[in-house]
Amino acid sequence: MQLKKLLDMAGVRPEAGYVKFYLGDDIYTDWLSLKQAYCDDVMVDVLHDGKPTPSDLGGPARLIVPKMYAHKSVKWLNRIELMAEEHIGYWDQRGYDEDAWVSKKGPTET
Repeated sequence: MQLKKLLDMAGVRPEAGYVKFYLGDDIYTDWLSLKQAYCDDVMVDVLHDGKPTPSDLGGPARLIVPKMYAHKSVKWLNRIELMAEEHIGYWDQRGYDEDAWVSKKGPTET
């Protein structure tokens, strides 16, 4: 399912500007801006070949962010939080690029 559809179903308050993602242990977290989260190709995967996504592929739920470096595609996703402030994720704290676009083309560029 597209993340933007999931967010729309949940209801996004006007003050939300960022989306925080939690892995099963709540230690690993990552984030996207709301603009990034609304890209058409950002997905929450719960099915693989029509069956529940197995744990070794990041299930039962996995974030898929194809145009960003892999650390943004959070495996074992268990919670999504909308936030007003930017969040510094697990890998960002360890020096990974917060602007994780592979091609350096943001969500509004083609």
